[in-house]
Amino acid sequence: MKKYLTFLGFLLIAGVNASSADLKESEAGFVFSATRLDRHTRPGYGGRLLHNYNSVWAFEMQGSFYPVNDAVNVFTGTFDFKGTYRMEDRHKVNFFGLLGPGIYIADPGKGIPNGKNRYRFAVNAGGGVEVVPDPKIAVRADFSDLMVFHKGEDSHNFDFKLAVMYRW
Repeated sequence: MKKYLTFLGFLLIAGVNASSADLKESEAGFVFSATRLDRHTRPGYGGRLLHNYNSVWAFEMQGSFYPVNDAVNVFTGTFDFKGTYRMEDRHKVNFFGLLGPGIYIADPGKGIPNGKNRYRFAVNAGGGVEVVPDPKIAVRADFSDLMVFHKGEDSHNFDFKLAVMYRW
């Protein structure tokens, strides 16, 4: 956890003096996920909504659905604070760090009596790179650790997300 916080801190401090000439206030987009859940890499899909407060700080909500099989499905949702280091005035390539709480929902409605043990607290920590080929379009890759906590046990799940974002 220390390495994630150190990485995030570096990105946030480095981006404090960044320019915001082309910065769009909000972004929304489709997300493809590949997440290691229960020792298996699961493909998933979902969406993301992001609001940039300035050239460094943003808040985002993202959710993904993982269809595992007929009896089990998994949903994840995170609410992340995003710190961005913008490499140049036009923001063509941006590096960022993510940190935030989330929820992990296992097998919603099927196989678990009375919804018992369905909801689990999670924390998302990581970073990524964003390429902005056009002021209204961004392509983003996130690499993070989705830490899921349940009954005193925690699991670390490598989470890769690839997103295409519309910016306005």
